[in-house]
Amino acid sequence: MTGEKEGIHFVCRIRKTTRKEVIRVNAIPSDSIVFYDAVTYLGTKGINKTEEEVRVVGYRVDGKEYWVATDRHDLTGEQIALIYKLRWNIEIFFGWWKRHLISVSPYGTKSVWSSCSVIGRAYYLSSSCYILPSCLRLPVPVQTGATHRQK
Repeated sequence: MTGEKEGIHFVCRIRKTTRKEVIRVNAIPSDSIVFYDAVTYLGTKGINKTEEEVRVVGYRVDGKEYWVATDRHDLTGEQIALIYKLRWNIEIFFGWWKRHLISVSPYGTKSVWSSCSVIGRAYYLSSSCYILPSCLRLPVPVQTGATHRQK
C-alpha cells in the first residue's frame, strides 16, 4: 500500500454486512474478545473491490459487535480493537470540545472563540492539551526545576 510505505496506517470501522473475500484466516486465542480475524479483499469485484488486501478484525465488547479494517498485520487482534477504542475516545473528546468551546451563541452569530481574549484561548488550548492525555491515561511530561528571578 502507498500509505504503508510512507509509515501511514489506518484502522477504520466497517459494517458487518461488508462483502469480504477471505484470503486467509488468522488464529484467535480462545479467551479473546476477538471472534473474527482474517486477511481479505473488501467490496464487490468490478464495482468497489479493494485493490490491496486488508485485515478485518471482529470483536465484541459489552454484547456489541464491532468490525474494523486495517493495514496492520504486525499487531494482534486485541491490539487492533484497543487502537479503535482509543481512536473513538479521541473523537468523543473533540466532539465535546466542539460543542462546549466552539459553539455558536444563541443570541448572536459570534462563536465563543471570537469573543475570547488571547489569554482565554491560550487557557482553553493548554487545558485541552492537559485533559486529552488524561482521558487516554497517557503520562504528561511535567517540567520541574523552573526558577524565577526577582529584582
